[in-house]
Amino acid sequence: MKTLALLLASTASLAGDFLNLNFDSPDLSGPLTSTYPGGPLEGNTAEVLQGWSIQYGGESQSSIYFAPLGLQWANTITLTENSMEEQQSPLGRYSLVIEGFRPTLGTTPIPNPMDTRISQRGIIPADAAGLRFFGGGYVQLFVNGERVGDSGSLDPVNVSHWAGQEVDLEFRVGAGDSVRLDVFDFTSVPEPSTWALVGLGAAALGWQLHGGVRRKDGGSAKRDWNP
Repeated sequence: MKTLALLLASTASLAGDFLNLNFDSPDLSGPLTSTYPGGPLEGNTAEVLQGWSIQYGGESQSSIYFAPLGLQWANTITLTENSMEEQQSPLGRYSLVIEGFRPTLGTTPIPNPMDTRISQRGIIPADAAGLRFFGGGYVQLFVNGERVGDSGSLDPVNVSHWAGQEVDLEFRVGAGDSVRLDVFDFTSVPEPSTWALVGLGAAALGWQLHGGVRRKDGGSAKRDWNP
């Protein structure tokens, strides 16, 4: 049973040449500057969210905010720390928070009037079947400008059409929407040999269970004949 689980777990695929696909490998070496007391730090997008680019209303954003664990955040786009390195969150150590309202000190927050786009160009693994991501809010996924899925489903979004190709991967968040975004990994379809091993594992498991039932039946029959 353990072997079968390991075989099925092997269907997760590596990220190809995408850099920092799941946001868990930021470059926080700085410089990072404090925005306000108790608030997040501000840094260069290319470092804090290395691998990814951000556009707001069609304009590239050269800076992004970073909120270490326990630090408050209330800015438009913030990389947040979910957990310490030795105590991983189900979302991984970091995730991206996009706030649908622009806060201004001393005023009422107003909705962002334009959408936010997070994108990266890279190669989808040759054996990729889908891409798993979490959107705590409504997020759309585009590949080469084609909408392929959104955060409304728990199933991986099908990206098999682009397997082995270099593509533009883009997540879009609508104007005024607030989300917590995290990317997990590509999923792959097992090779035929893997399916064969899974079949053998399942058959062996079934044989063991069947044998156990027979032994139980035989044991009870013996007790009936020899009280």
